[in-house]
Amino acid sequence: MVTQTLKPRYLLSHIPYKAIVEKYLLSVGFIIKYLMRNFMTTVRQATIDDAHILINFQLKMARETERVELDKNAVTQGVTRVFCDSSKGSYIVAEEKKTVVGCLLLTYEWSDWRNGTVWWIQSVYVDPKYRSKGVFSQMYAFLKKKVTDADDVLGVRLYVDKNNKRAQKTYKALGMNAEHYLLYEWMNCL
Repeated sequence: MVTQTLKPRYLLSHIPYKAIVEKYLLSVGFIIKYLMRNFMTTVRQATIDDAHILINFQLKMARETERVELDKNAVTQGVTRVFCDSSKGSYIVAEEKKTVVGCLLLTYEWSDWRNGTVWWIQSVYVDPKYRSKGVFSQMYAFLKKKVTDADDVLGVRLYVDKNNKRAQKTYKALGMNAEHYLLYEWMNCL
């Protein structure tokens, strides 16, 4: 009986090493990019030190979404008052490498029907360079965690310009719906 010793190279020669290595490297690269994109952003409660960027974001948002030039002094006073009186609301910011890249304002509504508070998301802005990178999604996840940890907070609501389809798509993808209410307003200041 003749025995033949097979060399390891022969045993594995049918496996396309190059393709496996390329797929592996692409997968690792994708994972690293995903982690950097989704976990390098930090979300935190804003402080008065963030006021200047919040003011600039609000001015930019008004220009971009409604083609309105806001009075910078009024916006400065409005943002500052939130920090001076927490009953008016609070800001949440998202940071990339210690730079604020997104923000939102939370305000509060009491629901007598449900005996709890509903948080309203307002003044959402994400720097254009950071859009479609999960910044708002991370701020929203931060808020949802705070809601589930709080005993008297029932959920979140927001309003969006009916022409802002991109934002609407984002909100729907996060599980929010627009099935229940319409918003009507009368503003004495316009």
